Amino acid sequence: MNNLLAISEATNIAIHLCVRLTTTGTALCSTRKIAEEFDFSVNHLAKVVRKLVLGGVLESFRGKVGGIRLLKPQDQITVAELNDLVSEFEEGGCLLSRRVCTGCKCTFGRWLSQENKSIEENLRKTTIKEIADSLKA
Repeated sequence: MNNLLAISEATNIAIHLCVRLTTTGTALCSTRKIAEEFDFSVNHLAKVVRKLVLGGVLESFRGKVGGIRLLKPQDQITVAELNDLVSEFEEGGCLLSRRVCTGCKCTFGRWLSQENKSIEENLRKTTIKEIADSLKA
């Protein structure tokens, strides 16, 4: 059964990671500590970090005093950008089974398609800074 747009675990990790890094300023933060803090797999977090580094969102330094930090200004990082770098939006088609509906022609399919587009538009406007600021309030 299809449904509303799904946010992947990788995107979830990327959002948590970047919001967390807004609190550290220019200081480096250990990926292992962040993984422990949020109970993320260190390996999964490392894969997400690598993609965000390649995408120009984070910078990473190896070694004993290494770590990660935001490279891009937090008010220029959107949730959709993070998703685009680490995953893909998984848009549902219809609540009805394929035996009943073959796509987005019925009421459910049209409604879900419209809602998914609206959600994606909002995620393209929502910045990490906006999320971080809302958590301080």
